Amino acid sequence: MIFHIARKEFLNNLLTARFLIGFLLCLVLIPFSILLSVSDYRDQSALYRQDRDAADKGRQGGLCLLRSAADDRPAPRAAERFQPRHPVASR
Repeated sequence: MIFHIARKEFLNNLLTARFLIGFLLCLVLIPFSILLSVSDYRDQSALYRQDRDAADKGRQGGLCLLRSAADDRPAPRAAERFQPRHPVASR
């Protein structure tokens, strides 16, 4: 008996507008965030390889020349423009 009540409640929740909207948002936002993360990872990976190669060349000459990650950082994407620049003070 309790299984039938739980099943009915579960099916009723699946058919609500709130669930449908949340599900559709997840279908759109999750792939979008994955694409942004993959792009950012590729940028950071390329910068790491450049820094590593520069460090290897510098060690051969007796110098270790490393640059900051901020030197070649691309312009922020639209999603990054809305992030706070300063940490929020805790109360």
